[in-house]
Amino acid sequence: MMITKEKVIASLKMLKYMILGTRIVRHLSNNRYIYFTLVCIAIPIIIYWRHFGANGLSDSTDNWGTFGDYIGGCCSLILALIALVITRKMDRKERRDKKREEAAEELYNQIQKIISNDYDARHVNKLRRDAEKHRLYLSEDLYRTLMRLSDYFLQVRDGTKKENPEREEEVILRLKNLYYE
Repeated sequence: MMITKEKVIASLKMLKYMILGTRIVRHLSNNRYIYFTLVCIAIPIIIYWRHFGANGLSDSTDNWGTFGDYIGGCCSLILALIALVITRKMDRKERRDKKREEAAEELYNQIQKIISNDYDARHVNKLRRDAEKHRLYLSEDLYRTLMRLSDYFLQVRDGTKKENPEREEEVILRLKNLYYE
């Protein structure tokens, strides 16, 4: 039995679908890891096929075992490194998302304290400090809105502005969206 180009292509397609089905690949937004993995697996197979393909498929289990050792030796390190890169990328994204959720929750709770304590200046200043602390995880627009909201809270407390619950609710809604992003 001879290894044909169609069989190699079919094997590569099957391998691609196996990789696509894994949980790790679902978290990737880019297919470059899939293609890189396929190329890294295909190169040793193609080299082996070009060197020993003229002999056809062997019926000997020893030859198949040798082929498996060859492929395993060539691909295991590459696949392990790719898996490490993917895992680190997923971990970094997960930590960033967790920090964003914590920031949104902390700022939301601080706004609730301000509203429930009649716009106490200490809580307003803490809101400003918290917004500054979490600035990395906030959009610039949301950060500016929080700063304007804290100024608004101080003006309401001093009596220079009237309460505007719609404005407060808008910022709270944006924080909730950040939390659930």
